[in-house]
Amino acid sequence: MEFGDIIFYLILYPILVILLWLRFIESFVPLWGAWIVSGIVDIYIISRYKYRKANLRKSEELKDAKSNIKKFI
Repeated sequence: MEFGDIIFYLILYPILVILLWLRFIESFVPLWGAWIVSGIVDIYIISRYKYRKANLRKSEELKDAKSNIKKFI
């Protein structure tokens, strides 16, 4: 996922959560619950992006290290 995809999902998911909440759950739990759930989803999306970015950086470093080893051999 690119950064633009993350921004799109951060905007889209709260809207979807609120609409589903209004349709099915609002009679039991007030709308504040939808904001809390959408905030949790947003935090999860951001954390997955940071985790993936860190893993990509590590894999690039490993590839560079392997290529340097091959050059010396």
